[in-house]
Amino acid sequence: PIPQPGQPPPRFLINGKEFDPHAPPRKLKLEAVEEWHVSSRDLDHPFHIHVNPFMFKRADGRVVWKDTLNLAPLQSMTLRTRYQRYVGVFMVHCHILVHADLGMAETMEIVAPRLAHDHVDDPPEPHH
Repeated sequence: PIPQPGQPPPRFLINGKEFDPHAPPRKLKLEAVEEWHVSSRDLDHPFHIHVNPFMFKRADGRVVWKDTLNLAPLQSMTLRTRYQRYVGVFMVHCHILVHADLGMAETMEIVAPRLAHDHVDDPPEPHH
């Protein structure tokens, strides 16, 4: 949506929060398998994850692996991902870059279990 003159720009959120480049990344354990529930409220949002693809079941029942999935308005999907071979920081974001620039992004960090210090954040449930 385009804001009216004098109105603030729209906010785009993941998990109810705008992207904060100074926030510590969400920590995830290497080799962990997680299920994410992603949804869109009122606009199309192509959900994109860097580094790790995710698996989901299409409407025809076929299971596919992707790194980007378009979420139509009011659509929800369940994704599964496994963090393999990569340790470090990556992003998830809306692939409409204006939406990402207006807050629809989050940084995550995959850590080796020995570096997790027995504290890893709860699995993310990105909501567009």
